[in-house]
Amino acid sequence: MWNWIIVNKQWVFSGVGVSIVAGILWVFKKSFFGSSAPVDPVATPAQSNTNSVIQSPIINVNVPPPLPPFEPKLQAQATPVPQSPPQPAPKEEPDVRPQIYSLPPRITHVSENNDPEDGNGGMIEGGDSLIAVVATFRMKKPSPDGNDTYLTARLSYRTKEDIGIREIEKEIHRVNYGTWLDEDYNFVKMRITDTKEVVLAIQAEGNDTCLAVQDNRHSTTKYNGLVYHKLEPNADSFFVDVTLVDGNHGAVILYTYKIDVDPLKVHEIIRVPKL
Repeated sequence: MWNWIIVNKQWVFSGVGVSIVAGILWVFKKSFFGSSAPVDPVATPAQSNTNSVIQSPIINVNVPPPLPPFEPKLQAQATPVPQSPPQPAPKEEPDVRPQIYSLPPRITHVSENNDPEDGNGGMIEGGDSLIAVVATFRMKKPSPDGNDTYLTARLSYRTKEDIGIREIEKEIHRVNYGTWLDEDYNFVKMRITDTKEVVLAIQAEGNDTCLAVQDNRHSTTKYNGLVYHKLEPNADSFFVDVTLVDGNHGAVILYTYKIDVDPLKVHEIIRVPKL
């Protein structure tokens, strides 16, 4: 071979020789090595035989830029409102009213004062013809302001009727100035530990009719005496609300009594030390 090449070197290395040699090499390579194109390992047989190359489609994906690191926002702190200093609790006003309390009521015989030497009339304890229901009050403590205590009694008479579904109350009479027992006027002056009694109702001996008594004796120069009013409660009992009123401090106490007509009895049913 080498001798042939040396002898024919001019022809071999000329353009025609080079072309022939290149063609022989191409045919030789084609026959023994096949196509030089790379074979897709996952290509189907049909695709391998046709030596076709399938190019995957290109998918463009817009990737957003990375977000900045999360930084929690701090809530704006409200400007503190200046707190006013706590106000002291209002002081409770002292009660300057006189302190009066009730003793158990009682039933006693009474009569009008007809003594000409007395001249003021009124009602006194004793006698045989009249029976009275009286409420008893006593002063526990006078007013701290130093004023004297002058009390008048206001009486309200009422009945209570049960109609099945509820009770109906009805005022049947009112006395603006109650009658104080063994007193010269329709008011009384009370000092500490003094005990005074006011007439709630009277009943004639042997009679089941009750009377309310209005006392009009404001002074020695204005004498009008006692005025009676017949109570017709149309019931076996009635109630008397007694309010004691002080000339300087107004109402100071309220008590309620229940009076049975036949036989005559009295019950203190509500205790209200002060209004």
